[in-house]
Amino acid sequence: MTFEKILRSLIWRHLRSLRSGRDYAAELLAERPYIVDVPLAVNEMVVGAYENVVGSLENALVLTSQGLHLQGGGVWTFIPYDTIEEVHFPKTKAMDEPKVLGVTLANGQHVTIPVTGQPDPIAKPRLRDLWVFGGFLKKVVEAAHEREKFPLF
Repeated sequence: MTFEKILRSLIWRHLRSLRSGRDYAAELLAERPYIVDVPLAVNEMVVGAYENVVGSLENALVLTSQGLHLQGGGVWTFIPYDTIEEVHFPKTKAMDEPKVLGVTLANGQHVTIPVTGQPDPIAKPRLRDLWVFGGFLKKVVEAAHEREKFPLF
């Protein structure tokens, strides 16, 4: 099984319940034309997205076959999945606390990832999007670090 298939499966299992989560490139490109502005590398494909502001590019997170693209201030930042060493959650689960995940990269750099969605009262009434997206990202990072088991292509 390839890494891309694992990634698509994780997006389907974890993010489909979030109001701000979108999966699969064909649906995504039809619904959200701004995705075409993401600076993709050769062989890189959009496979999902998380919209902090639904229907908007503002602080969007675009998931591709090779990494995570963060949009902030009109600039895209790319973080390859295999460079993420650790995902850090907030110290508290209070709803009004900071809505960002922290990640530590292989080069020692710390990056914050905004995940601001509130819980869906029906699908996941007790979990903020931050906890669901963070759990998803941890699993993606684990798979990305096991390249011999899940090749990128």
